[in-house]
Amino acid sequence: MALDNFPVQRDLFTAVGHLGMRRHAEDSLTNAFQACFTYSPVFQQAILQKLWLVCGLGRIPPININWKCATQISDQDSRYDIYISPELENQSKAKIPVFIIENKLAAPLIDRQLKKYSKKKRDCDHCIVVITRDHPEVSLKWLSMNAIAALRWQDLYLALQQASGKGNKVDKFLIANFLKYLSRANMAYESVSLTDIQHFGRLLSAISKGRRDGIVNRGRKAFSTGDAILRLLKEVQVIAEEHLYSPTRFYLWGPGYDRYEDQGIWHCLYFSFYKGKQSINCGISISDDAKEDVYLEIYYWDDKNNAYHKQPNCCLDVKQFIIDGALDKDKIASKCRNLFQRWGVAKRTMHS
Repeated sequence: MALDNFPVQRDLFTAVGHLGMRRHAEDSLTNAFQACFTYSPVFQQAILQKLWLVCGLGRIPPININWKCATQISDQDSRYDIYISPELENQSKAKIPVFIIENKLAAPLIDRQLKKYSKKKRDCDHCIVVITRDHPEVSLKWLSMNAIAALRWQDLYLALQQASGKGNKVDKFLIANFLKYLSRANMAYESVSLTDIQHFGRLLSAISKGRRDGIVNRGRKAFSTGDAILRLLKEVQVIAEEHLYSPTRFYLWGPGYDRYEDQGIWHCLYFSFYKGKQSINCGISISDDAKEDVYLEIYYWDDKNNAYHKQPNCCLDVKQFIIDGALDKDKIASKCRNLFQRWGVAKRTMHS
């Protein structure tokens, strides 16, 4: 008897979804989310903290609030994938929001559907959030204008990964299996710490110098760090592109690798928006000689004159872009937006 389709060595939620013959990936993920939110206080706190932040409510949600998570809730003209609300005894408290969450994996994100949710927000104290696997078809600018917060499942993966060591055995079991579930569905970021980047720098240095004794500990991890940085820069590139006045006037290069010499040898992982001899560049530069020297660089370059085209530029210690022990794509993207605006290639917004 062939057992090729039997769920061997799967995470809990993939196995349960398989045994229940669930055919819709969004429903399976939604139900897994509800189970973890309901039975793991650590999972719940990590999710609420991320929602509080992305919805502009502050960094830390209030304590001593009992929350409930429901799925597939319908009202007059809408059905909500995930509905997170305070328990009845908490509803009299001021400024405690309700979160309406739209979960999108393969299906396109439609602005017509989101406008209904936006009306709901105006009618009462609701926060509207879309969580997607891929970059949403609706632009981040449109979402912001309609007061709709946007998250990726990959962002929640990082938040839960940081919380995975907390709580009791039930918390750790549920979070570990949910992380495996997201990872198997290609919805996982690998967090990149400063130590990871420094190990990667030592690997690049050993390869560059061709030393016979160029052994690097944790070599496999160091190689994967390079991939993780490139993936993170791709996320930054997509966000940064939306801030440009006219993205179509630029071509895109990268993210990729370059090696250059400027008072020593540098290894750089970066992407470029370019047109003709001018380019806007953003990346991580690592010194070949001093492995502790790692910088985030964002600059507008004129290749014809071999000089910076616009000022100011960013060349800052990458430590300034580490949050909760990991390189933060949103902080890097925010720095890109700030410089784009000062260079006159991006529109200033009320929140800039």
